Amino acid sequence: MKVSPKTIAEAIYAGAHNKEGQDLSVFLEDTVSFLNKNRMMGKYKEVLEHLQNLIDKKEKRVRVSVTTAEKLSHKMLTELSDNLKHRYKAEEIEIDEHEDPSLIAGVKIRAYDEVIDMTLSNKLHQLKTHLTKN
Repeated sequence: MKVSPKTIAEAIYAGAHNKEGQDLSVFLEDTVSFLNKNRMMGKYKEVLEHLQNLIDKKEKRVRVSVTTAEKLSHKMLTELSDNLKHRYKAEEIEIDEHEDPSLIAGVKIRAYDEVIDMTLSNKLHQLKTHLTKN
């Protein structure tokens, strides 16, 4: 029987819930033994990613990657965070900022499996594609 990383993450989350101290340590040791015994240690990154998503969902936290041509001001980051809280019905937005001068201007946001690309380079690419098709 094949078990997906998502299923393992859900089992870890459910099993670790309300455990502390020694009980939690024993549970986690048993989990690692299970993964090792079933030759699933190679999937640990996927399991951890799914586990982090479960925890974020329960805590109403959204992690986003924001790429801009230049560093955003504190005011812009606050406004962006507020807008993303509203969009994703989140209590907390964790922004991982990146700079990429090739974007020219605008912002590219990645959250979950969604990409919001409002960059000038993307608009120029769309225009070029449109013009070369017609």
